[in-house]
Amino acid sequence: MNLDFEKSKLSEILSLLDLEINRYIDERKALSDQIVNIRRQEIEEFKFDEDKLIEYFDHARYAYEESFSLIDRKIREANILKESPYFGKVFFIEEDLDEENFYIGRFGLMLKNHDMPLIVDWRAPICSLFYSSKLGKSYYTAPNNKRIDVDVISKLQFVIKKGQMLGMFNSEIEIKDEILKVVLSQNTSAKLKDIISTIQEEQDKIIRFKREESCIIDGVAGSGKTTIALHRVAYLLYTYRELLLNKVVILGPNKIFMDYIKDVLPALGEAGIIQQTYFEFVRDIIYIPRMMLLPDYIEKILKDDDFRKMIIYKNSQQYKDDLDDFLKEFEKNNFSFEDVILRDELIMSLDELKDLYFNHFSYLPISRRIMRIKRTLFPKIREKRNAIWKKIRNRLNDRKKEYLDVEFEFKVKEELQNLLNDTIDLKKSLIYLNTGDIVEIYRKFSFFEDYDRLTNEDLTGICYVLLYLKGNTYIDGYLHVVIDEAQDYSPLQFHVIKELTKCTSMTVVGDSFQKIVPPYEKVAMNKLSGEHFILNKSYRSSSKITDYASKFISKKVEIPVIREGDDVSETFAETIDDAIDKTIKIIKTYKEKGLEFIAIICKDMLSLNKLKNLLKHKIYLNVIEDEKNIYNGNTVLITSYLSKGMEFDGVVFIDDLNEEETYNLKYIICTRALHNLSIIRLK
Repeated sequence: MNLDFEKSKLSEILSLLDLEINRYIDERKALSDQIVNIRRQEIEEFKFDEDKLIEYFDHARYAYEESFSLIDRKIREANILKESPYFGKVFFIEEDLDEENFYIGRFGLMLKNHDMPLIVDWRAPICSLFYSSKLGKSYYTAPNNKRIDVDVISKLQFVIKKGQMLGMFNSEIEIKDEILKVVLSQNTSAKLKDIISTIQEEQDKIIRFKREESCIIDGVAGSGKTTIALHRVAYLLYTYRELLLNKVVILGPNKIFMDYIKDVLPALGEAGIIQQTYFEFVRDIIYIPRMMLLPDYIEKILKDDDFRKMIIYKNSQQYKDDLDDFLKEFEKNNFSFEDVILRDELIMSLDELKDLYFNHFSYLPISRRIMRIKRTLFPKIREKRNAIWKKIRNRLNDRKKEYLDVEFEFKVKEELQNLLNDTIDLKKSLIYLNTGDIVEIYRKFSFFEDYDRLTNEDLTGICYVLLYLKGNTYIDGYLHVVIDEAQDYSPLQFHVIKELTKCTSMTVVGDSFQKIVPPYEKVAMNKLSGEHFILNKSYRSSSKITDYASKFISKKVEIPVIREGDDVSETFAETIDDAIDKTIKIIKTYKEKGLEFIAIICKDMLSLNKLKNLLKHKIYLNVIEDEKNIYNGNTVLITSYLSKGMEFDGVVFIDDLNEEETYNLKYIICTRALHNLSIIRLK
């Protein structure tokens, strides 16, 4: 391990990066000049041909945007690399050849007219050698799926900031653990960060899991589930960019969480990926004007036994089965077919209609089946009407001499109008061939008083009815779906997502023990088809916080890195004012320790409002009451359910929970803390 050599190498690479950036800038300028000159020529040539001119500008704009986008991306990546060009280096021997080595960075760097990259992107297949914990015999899988056997000699990990080498570690002392200790001992940030320099072996295997199959991750709090999912997206886009670009969607639990994770993918060089809540995703399919807001929904679950039982049922497989039974009955009995007759002449019999519906068009969704029946029936009505009119006209012509010319014309118009009226009445009588309003159909199955009582479960049910009746004509083009906080998804929600996206490739992450609504049965995500991964190692909280939080769940949580931290503080408060005083003292102590991001977490909105009114005059506070509020750091007052997925340097937990109403809330709250956790119990 030669520190002087590596410092010299870093200086050399930084100089080369400067040269590359200047070269990219020159290329961009040359491209710009070239396009401007071509435009001048084309405008002069086609100035009298508007269509040719429009066609040219469409093509030129596309070429300009594509070329400039690529060069701008390279410039942006190179500038980021100047801060920290790489974080790892691997020495290895491949198939009895000479010893080779490569540097690993956030992005790859290939110099012009060079065969080998100067820096290898962390997502490249060969980089799996770095994230594997073992030295000696190993292998990686090349892009052509060929196995490459190697002998890993050693690995180095670097700490480089602002172009300066601050540290270098040898693989002999478990480098990733050493770096991980340093990273975890630091304060968190207002937004989730990437982990490319500290990815653990079990995490790397999930990130690089094959694209064609779904991977389902059930991991304890702090195991890096969300971060793994986002890094997997970055890896998939790197490996299958042409296939997956603009075809990946990420679904999260709420807008606060989506804002919290929004910076990870851009930091990994991936921008423009659709990230939205499940509610936003489904609402694009069928719009319901008024829905129960998330805080109201959770509050009602915590306080209303009947509502909670209903939600538990609507999250069950039984609910989907019952809805399927209802829809099958609807399909069978909703349409009271009858003979279609115009002026005593049969157009289509009841049996013919049934045969079309139950046999001939049975492969179609109900609404499209009915539409096809109408397309078959209405021309026959028109033909029958024309045939009847022909008979009437012939009869009138035979008696034309009995009328004056004016009387005859009036009679013809009268007979025609009567026939048209009869035809219109017939078509009106076929109103039973309409499927009806989707929401009203769902209402028959799951009665609700008004739209304000509709929940995500109802929105899912309505969307499911829509898909059953009309088929999926709403979303096209997704090839990979990421679902976070998936423990809260029902079997019906997973079914709707699969039907809407038609994706066979999904990344599903959650924690069975962070499910707020008690499960009716086994958590639905754990019954999905695909490769299942269990993560029991927690990398977030100190060992003492993790041990304390683990008391609230029936699972052993592993703590791979020794970071004991301070004891969990537990105190009692006689009154709410006493709790406020204790909270302010704890926050002051936290800040004196250097903790930056602090959360006061309480059970629900009732508790939050009590604390807010008493705290806001004493300390600066960022209050998060609903999804419209965004967390931007400092000290925050937040409810238990809105804090899911987030982490803070220090947490003050105002505990007014009864034992029978915890529903994993204590586990969720305690595992938000990295370094310090203080619990104030209200008597």
